Amino acid sequence: NRIINYKIPVEFYTREHKTYLGRKLLIKGRIKNSKFANRPNLLTGNIIETDPGSTFLGTVLFSVRGYIDSMLKSLLMNEHYDLGTGLILGGSGRLKKDLKDVFVRAGVLHILAVSGLHVGFVCMFVGFILIFIPISARIKFFIIMLVLCLYTGITGFRPGVCRATLMAFLFGLSLILQRNVDGVHIINITAIIFLLINPLLIFDIGAQLSFSAVYGILFLYPIIENSIIKRINVKLYKFIMTSMAVSFSAQLSVSPLLIYYFHRLPTLAVISNLIIVPIASITIFLLFFCLIIGTFSFMLAKMIAVLISILLSILIIISKLFAGIPFSTITLYISPIILLLLYFIYSRRLRKLAIYSIIIISIFLSISSLSDCVIIKTGTAGTLISTPYGENIFITSRRSKVQTAVFLANQNIEKLDYLAATENHYPVEKKFFELPDKLHVKRIKFGKMTINVSDNINIIFREKKITLDNSDFKYYEEEENLSYILTDGKDVQKFC
Repeated sequence: NRIINYKIPVEFYTREHKTYLGRKLLIKGRIKNSKFANRPNLLTGNIIETDPGSTFLGTVLFSVRGYIDSMLKSLLMNEHYDLGTGLILGGSGRLKKDLKDVFVRAGVLHILAVSGLHVGFVCMFVGFILIFIPISARIKFFIIMLVLCLYTGITGFRPGVCRATLMAFLFGLSLILQRNVDGVHIINITAIIFLLINPLLIFDIGAQLSFSAVYGILFLYPIIENSIIKRINVKLYKFIMTSMAVSFSAQLSVSPLLIYYFHRLPTLAVISNLIIVPIASITIFLLFFCLIIGTFSFMLAKMIAVLISILLSILIIISKLFAGIPFSTITLYISPIILLLLYFIYSRRLRKLAIYSIIIISIFLSISSLSDCVIIKTGTAGTLISTPYGENIFITSRRSKVQTAVFLANQNIEKLDYLAATENHYPVEKKFFELPDKLHVKRIKFGKMTINVSDNINIIFREKKITLDNSDFKYYEEEENLSYILTDGKDVQKFC
């Protein structure tokens, strides 16, 4: 046996929601290759031992994040603690699946992404404290950037907060040097620096969404401001339209990415953000203030936490109201070529070419889709089959009505024609078929199209292939009006 020392960057995902920032982990497992360019090596295994980080920076980051985590846990309830931690440290991994789905459908999940809003609050807090200290502006700027770098490390160096911190540094540097720099130049320089440090960030979804949102605001908002907002004289209306214009610019810019990666598009995001973002901003401000006060007086921090809990409850209630509106999120499957052409509309020179190309490609895709087709969508709740005749068939082995309702809502399905399940837990218009607990599908037939399961069942996952024999199946002679057979290996149910 030989011990080989080899250094290679890997990614490890743990099921436990613990803070490991700045600590050394002893993990026993295997390194596997990944097909994704931005994450070539994945480490699968178990954490055997954890030790405090030996570096000073690692110890500081771990201590500060541990203080934030323990303070919020002692001040807030479980559901509010998960949401509050996500608001101040970023990330939606702590949220329960149902609550996370609510934020996705309402189009406000981005409030859990640490970005320029959080960086702005940190700058405001530190800048307010430094007002009373008689030092030069350059030293104040250096202190603010030092605190921002510390906050970036506490949040785990997420692309959004790194982008906002670097943009804040470049913008502050331009003010100190008394240079008039365009915001587009700052975001371009930031993107170049990011790619020079880590070229694989171009494949990172978080980085793509973060930069796309900023580019959308810088390009589209001035157009909307000159065309609409400047003509409004009432201050209240002007403030509302400005907020909606910023949200619309960012949403329109990230929409192609949302459709490409998640096949979802929030339709009410502009309106929901108009209400939820101000509440989230006040909540984030109070969270920062509460953490600072908590270092001096826990009782005073507890009083502030009551107000934070009320705001978090309001945030959840409003998000659920928007998520419950029909078609608050639509499911779209659009060709990546069309999504790419949408970004060329920003360029005046390529705008006409992009529009004509989108129209021509859409016509060809529409003509090719005129033939009858069956759409099959599979999720954790079950399988949805949509026939060319507009009928919806849902097959599931689960008994949860909530999971079924959420899955169907995500697919914009308001009614079911047929339900095949272990029990009738969802209303259907035509017929319910009771399924056995263990299910094997032998044949599915739609009109002239027949899908047969071969004698051997092959399960393929990436390069791995597992073959199962067909000993559990019973063979029956094909009947003229037989559509498919459902069997658990003992009893057989025939549906025509």
